Amino acid sequence: MTNPKQLYEDRCKELEIKPNSALLELLPTSDVGMSKLDLSNNMVGLKGLVPVLDVVKACKEIRSFSVSDNQLTSPAAKEVGTRLTGHPTLTSLDISKNHL
Repeated sequence: MTNPKQLYEDRCKELEIKPNSALLELLPTSDVGMSKLDLSNNMVGLKGLVPVLDVVKACKEIRSFSVSDNQLTSPAAKEVGTRLTGHPTLTSLDISKNHL
């Protein structure tokens, strides 16, 4: 994958959800050197989380991912675990301050 921003926009379109404007500002146009994604306090929600997880899963250099303080619930946490299990480089995952 070479373009996290484009992947996110494409997945949002496929899922018929509006892209998170704050996230669009954070995502680079290349995954080269993308070692961290911090979405703390962005109110992503379960539906909005799915395309984000697709981006994280596709980024082979990412080591740290945070969705802290997003009012996520247990189904969202389960989705995170299901989609990111076995990621080759992800070593830090922060899902704190959610409604789990």
